[in-house]
Amino acid sequence: MTKLLSSSTGVTVKNGKVKINGVDKMTVDELADIYNDTLHNMDADQATLGSYVPKDPASYEQIAGKAGDAHFSLDPSKWAETQKKYDLTNNEMYELLNKPFLNEIIEKELPVRFTHDLEANARTFLGRELKYLTDNRYKFSPKSLFAYPPGK
Repeated sequence: MTKLLSSSTGVTVKNGKVKINGVDKMTVDELADIYNDTLHNMDADQATLGSYVPKDPASYEQIAGKAGDAHFSLDPSKWAETQKKYDLTNNEMYELLNKPFLNEIIEKELPVRFTHDLEANARTFLGRELKYLTDNRYKFSPKSLFAYPPGK
């Protein structure tokens, strides 16, 4: 878990505690439990990212699940519960959960399918996720809505 957090802004791990901007938030074990609950199909050959659309088959986690793709998903009520329990902002949640998932994708060199229009979602977590991938040398094809790891 510590390695996956290495690029997370403002996040440090010391003496088994996860700190954000110097403030203790939780133990590494607590974060690992939450994080592991968000992961699905991590042995897949590709990952899917997209927008969450409640109770809609067009929602990224529905598409990823049907395809057997690796994906990150945390039920909105669990997201809110985690934020409240650990006093976390959306940005802090992104740094603690989304970014480590992206680091796993990058480490495994998985191609990433996007399920939603990225221009319309440029300022959302989805846009940030694409930027993070491209900052890590992934190449995005707007035509196919796929991001490919370097050399693939």
